[in-house]
Amino acid sequence: MTEWKDGIAKLTLPTPFPVGDVNAYLIDGERLTLVDAGVKTEEAWASFLEQLDMLHLRHSDIEQVILTHHHPDHVGLLDFFPHSLEVYGHPLNERWLNRTESFFQEHDEFYRKLFHEFGIPAKFFELISLLKESLKFSCNRSLTGSLTEGDKPMGLSEWKVIETPGHAQSHISLFRKKDGILIGGDHILAHISPNPLLEPPAPGEKERPKPLVQYNQSLIKLLSYPIQMVYTGHGEEVFDLSMHVEKRLARQHERAMTVKSWLEEESLTVFEICKRLFPTVYKRELALTISETVGQLDYLESIGQIK
Repeated sequence: MTEWKDGIAKLTLPTPFPVGDVNAYLIDGERLTLVDAGVKTEEAWASFLEQLDMLHLRHSDIEQVILTHHHPDHVGLLDFFPHSLEVYGHPLNERWLNRTESFFQEHDEFYRKLFHEFGIPAKFFELISLLKESLKFSCNRSLTGSLTEGDKPMGLSEWKVIETPGHAQSHISLFRKKDGILIGGDHILAHISPNPLLEPPAPGEKERPKPLVQYNQSLIKLLSYPIQMVYTGHGEEVFDLSMHVEKRLARQHERAMTVKSWLEEESLTVFEICKRLFPTVYKRELALTISETVGQLDYLESIGQIK
């Protein structure tokens, strides 16, 4: 049953992805605000309209959308709204939402270079084009305006933006101090660890981001806020954030030290480490597993355990 609670309504929408349903949120502020818009499918749109009806709303009542990040399962339904609807998010959403041919070229060149450096066999290079396959479930539009660290979104005077990069370079969360509520997108998930996904460098930069290092820093950053509950991008809410963060960081450190123990025995390429970490899924989910593998190496380097 979709209902209002403390001025927030949670909408759970189907996706065609292994992660399952995705959550979007309505905030009853000075402007009726939708936080995230699910994947671009007719099924998701029908579910969205049905849940709006339970709240006695129509999609035309929504005055603005705020995106936690650019992944297709969080932005796709924007294509079902008129282009006059205002959409806000981190500036790094833009290149993924309003995709250009030059960005696709940059995307493919980035991955070809990485695949070569990581020792990935040539037969897997054909997967680079498939990395963009999920974008058919995304939208095609531009941001109305940007949101960055410390901003208060228009029409949401009680809410503050916290930049939480890691899972995506564009990732932000929304915090309401009066009751300690965080709308955390995919940064905090109750039952699974979000993949810190490799992305091309931001415009004007040459070095690739280090998503897992960023993700860890963003987790620790949230501990400085009096957060009482997190509304997540998938699944149930998280209530004990400090325990959640402690478990996530401990598990990730343990996995990284396993990788270090392998490297103490012999030299391995990134691809060889990936196959050891994910022996049954690396072929099917190469982008995800390579991102996770590189993350462990970036982390080990950041704490001085490898060079």
